[in-house]
Amino acid sequence: GGGLWGVDLTMVSNDGDDNSNKSKVKKFDLSALEGIEIRLGGVLYASSRSHEVKAQMRTAKDYDGDKRKEVQCHFGGPVTGVRLPVRISGWPKSHWSNVQRRDMTRRENAYRPNLDVYGLLLEEVRESYPRAHVSFHRVSFFGNCVEGMVTNLIDNNSQPNDSNKREEKKEEELWNIANLIVATLREAGCEDVGEPFMKRVNDVQMAAYVMLSMNNETNEGVEAEVGNLVRFQLESRSTADFLSQVGMRYDISKLVGN
Repeated sequence: GGGLWGVDLTMVSNDGDDNSNKSKVKKFDLSALEGIEIRLGGVLYASSRSHEVKAQMRTAKDYDGDKRKEVQCHFGGPVTGVRLPVRISGWPKSHWSNVQRRDMTRRENAYRPNLDVYGLLLEEVRESYPRAHVSFHRVSFFGNCVEGMVTNLIDNNSQPNDSNKREEKKEEELWNIANLIVATLREAGCEDVGEPFMKRVNDVQMAAYVMLSMNNETNEGVEAEVGNLVRFQLESRSTADFLSQVGMRYDISKLVGN
């Protein structure tokens, strides 16, 4: 469940012409990064709107000398995460190298926050090079939920039956719970952004996942407890403290170390 599962991507024109030349790839400007949705079997896995996106230049690759670069992007956290390299055409090497130096300098300084490379792509690069465009060629899924989802997708393709449909519905319900967690945190007054906010989401999501898988709670039962889980998380001093509270409240021995 913790390894990477890579999928190669092929970008084709979406003009509706099935007989069109597949090599004529539709170009997307950098504004497309604002609305990325990554789905696994039709189920939303991560998006740029619901997940924190960390991008770094350390692994950036120079593909054609001066005009095309690739930036490694990471959506989400340790429970639900995905790696998506974003290839950018029309981004001059002079500016790309400058951003890379700024990124690496920040990462080497433990007292300064990392450079928001993803935000920089959407603003500085987009404004400076309006003709630049992006393409996607591979995505890698990881996290505790992926193995079950992939198994269900394979089963659904080979032997579709009522059991597989139930499993597919269960996976979709997990993502519904994740969206509910985000909304409940905001309703509770949490104004965190970026990594601090995603840490809270991941904490609550982890507890919900354990309640579903170990405590045999129903989806409706877990949804009804999201408010309490959010309150525990906001009041806790750390992830360990939060999980200990959840373990004692819901009698989950693994979470309290017994």
